[in-house]
Amino acid sequence: MDILGVIILIYFIYKQYSFETPKRFTYLIIPIYSIIMFFITLKSANLIIILSIFIIGIIIGIFQGHYAKVKPYVGDSGKKCVQIKGGSAYLIGWVLILITEILIEIYLMHHSLSGNQYFSELKGSIVEELLPFNRIRKSQAWEFWILTGSASLMYTTVLSYRFPEFRQTIKKGARKEGRRAKKELN
Repeated sequence: MDILGVIILIYFIYKQYSFETPKRFTYLIIPIYSIIMFFITLKSANLIIILSIFIIGIIIGIFQGHYAKVKPYVGDSGKKCVQIKGGSAYLIGWVLILITEILIEIYLMHHSLSGNQYFSELKGSIVEELLPFNRIRKSQAWEFWILTGSASLMYTTVLSYRFPEFRQTIKKGARKEGRRAKKELN
């Protein structure tokens, strides 16, 4: 892995241990887009494989959402909002998604990955987490879309269920309040 990849990995890990205001784009639009892209990119596949990958994504998303830490605050307009910290559980889930993607690629494509290909996949996955818009520009196989879509959609669902304030935070216009609250907390 090159030095840039190591720096990106360290920053990604660091980011998971700090609270941040959830963004509608990351928590709502990306998961929905991923599911839509799954249907668009699906050519033909075994239903059992599709359901298996979908269920793995759901389990990972539940795990990540269940252990996420949330810090509530009251926005300028008096609305209850939250900030989220993924922590170790999010990182573990992310590693599980990465491993699952690699295993799917090996199983479905019937080939093994070299060390360079593995680190390239790792770096690409980190960049997608840090810069979610990169996922939208990428046109990958349906396996990627169903796994990341189901995991991120379930993560958002669990957070919404556990913390009604989370829904308030990702509503349209809530981001401005989050920025103001962050300034007040610092």
